[in-house]
Amino acid sequence: MKIKLAPHFIGLALYATVLAAAAPGETSAKLIPVESFFHSSEMVQPRLSPDGKHVAFLTPVDKRLTLMLFDLSSGKMDSLARSFDADISGVFWKGNDRIIFSGDPNGGESRAIFIVDIHTKVITCLSEVLKEKRGDAAFANLVDPLNFDPGHILVYGRSGTGGSTFGLFYLNTFTAERGVIAGADPETEGWGVDCAGDVRFRFRSSGLRTIAEVCADARSPWKAVGEIGEGVGYSYSPIRFIEFASDNRTLYTVKVEPDGAEALYAYDTLTGSWGQPLFETKAGGIWNVMLSWDHSRLNGVEYGTEGTEVKWFNPRLEKIAAALAASLPPKTVKTIVSTDKDEKVFVIAVHSDVHPVDYYLLDLRGRTQLVLLGRSNSLIDPAQLQPMKEITYQARDGLTIHGYLTLPRGTEGRKVPLIINPHGGPYGIRDSWGYNPEVQLLANRGYAVLQPNYRGSGGYGLDFLKAGRHEWGAKMQDDITDGVKWAIGQGFADPDRICIYGASYGGYAALAGAVFTPDLYRCAVNYVGVSDLALISNWQHEYGEGGKAFYKMMIGDDEALIAARSPVNFVERIQIPTLHAYRENDPRVDIKNWTELESALQKYHKTYEYIRQEGEGHGFHYEEAKINFYRHLDAFLAKYLAPERKGSVEVKEPTVIEMPAKG
Repeated sequence: MKIKLAPHFIGLALYATVLAAAAPGETSAKLIPVESFFHSSEMVQPRLSPDGKHVAFLTPVDKRLTLMLFDLSSGKMDSLARSFDADISGVFWKGNDRIIFSGDPNGGESRAIFIVDIHTKVITCLSEVLKEKRGDAAFANLVDPLNFDPGHILVYGRSGTGGSTFGLFYLNTFTAERGVIAGADPETEGWGVDCAGDVRFRFRSSGLRTIAEVCADARSPWKAVGEIGEGVGYSYSPIRFIEFASDNRTLYTVKVEPDGAEALYAYDTLTGSWGQPLFETKAGGIWNVMLSWDHSRLNGVEYGTEGTEVKWFNPRLEKIAAALAASLPPKTVKTIVSTDKDEKVFVIAVHSDVHPVDYYLLDLRGRTQLVLLGRSNSLIDPAQLQPMKEITYQARDGLTIHGYLTLPRGTEGRKVPLIINPHGGPYGIRDSWGYNPEVQLLANRGYAVLQPNYRGSGGYGLDFLKAGRHEWGAKMQDDITDGVKWAIGQGFADPDRICIYGASYGGYAALAGAVFTPDLYRCAVNYVGVSDLALISNWQHEYGEGGKAFYKMMIGDDEALIAARSPVNFVERIQIPTLHAYRENDPRVDIKNWTELESALQKYHKTYEYIRQEGEGHGFHYEEAKINFYRHLDAFLAKYLAPERKGSVEVKEPTVIEMPAKG
């Protein structure tokens, strides 16, 4: 099969060409404006309708993501829904004529859900935002889109406005009515449905254990198929629910071994037999299992350390993938992100560590067409970006730590300032290879960036994850410290110009670095980080028995230990300038983490700067807030690390500010 990239395409191709015209064409290194990295993505979540006639996608209008519709036959493009007081997200089709979308207007991680008719443009609200913990909103979280049922989605939430019952509901997408299928169940943490929409898989907490259960059909009793002990939580289960096949008997599921090896099985729910693995890998994990639109065929498996390898079970798609690899930019990952029900029209995402995602449309109906659909960021020239290199080093107790290193251009053989950038989470989360605007901004400014996947991170097996238990501020922090020492030992990091910067748990790690290893860093940046471990329980305990068990087993509940690991109690040790950023409505890291910390910083007369954002949640999401934060980060690092820079870019001096939210 041969596929040729078409030079022109009506309608959306013109849109893509306009975006591409803004891309810089120079190949020499230069300072890239902050706005170029962090403006709202120009194309987000392109999704094909089941009949392959339309593409729905998000694009910014007046700096807010807006739902757009592109007609593949006529080339007409139209706006379906403008942003209300939040960016639109979570787009998926319900049949060929309606689209569901959602938004989180106040950052509280409670989403409003809407549905729009593409012909009439009539928008119906299906679920309201839960504005307060005990508010009366008809709140609901999406559990499953029920792709084969055009009239319902599966949600977990309140029975209705003013209702007191929480549970699972079939939510009618025409009337917004909710039909109860299960009452409130604090022991159940996650569900899975078959192709008929029946709940057939669940994770149930029992004391400190989490049990994976399945039933042979909607009327059969639950049967245990696996267990996770010691309160690890269902998110890290060695049995991972994937999807039911169209026969509603076969359950595709992944088993994870303690050493990190993973295998795909077709579990027979009628006989309770596992059979032989369909695919297994020891080189990284199984990232995605691809089924046909109707779930009648297993198409392929994406796997590997970064999920960039594919095992194809569908020979036709394997040929298409080979043809795409020969036609699209080299050294990039090509991923199918959407298809019509007949698998004749595809949206392909193309990306790499130095290539923001581009979207292509492949149409195999009649004359084959492959066209550029749109770009996520046309302001970034890949030639200006720096590659991420996979690295490993040994922690002080001998454990191998994996991570990524990005070096600034033209600094080989010279010592440069280093930013160590621990990820958030922490458990089960990890940094991965791919385009990261934050890392590229820092490398463009002359900093080396080290991203360690410290113990507790995901992707390296259950034993590695469990090694992070009770290690906040201890061995997890040692892994980060040992990464800095490794970088110094490798000869590229200037030991006098090192900063620790992270968000969420990474923000905690930045504070811990400043108080527990005060001589190691020149400055620290804490972005929505935990300063007081005692405050975490306020969030974790709201998520039922599983959340309580997880908090106890992974973080601990010994008051003396929690106090000893809380940076807010050791602010007097800080010897370096710090930058802090918090958001008023953060549902995960309570704003008290900042107010307590600020009081201590003032008490001990420490040098600090901060950005406090009202009206948003866990991290800055609005374009204006993101750009403001990274401008201040850029200026703060330049002030205290003084990197060598060629060229110039406007950098504003950071100040203590109170940012109002913008609607």
